Amino acid sequence: MTASPFIVYAASSLEPAFRRLIPAFEQESGASVQAVYGHSGALRLEIAGHMACDLFCSADKGNAALLEQTGLARGLFPFARNRMIVATRNERRFQSEDWLEILCDPSLSIGTSTP
Repeated sequence: MTASPFIVYAASSLEPAFRRLIPAFEQESGASVQAVYGHSGALRLEIAGHMACDLFCSADKGNAALLEQTGLARGLFPFARNRMIVATRNERRFQSEDWLEILCDPSLSIGTSTP
């Protein structure tokens, strides 16, 4: 009889790292892993709807906290840290300014990703 796979729900931003980590974990442990990637809010709703999940990995602490509050998760802990990356167009006006000056320029539009 084959053991059930270890089911991991993870935010899409973690997919590149997990695609490298999961095979190493499987080889070391002998366990199989089934990963489901997506928006952490949508994954939380699936878990709340009683989809099978052994591990939930989200950059948004709020989603994990909601699962813990409803008794669907326990033992929350941070396992990774993010770095802020600032990227600008390759224009002369950005070459001598520091990032704070760039972010404070009212003529610019600023886009962000997952908090």
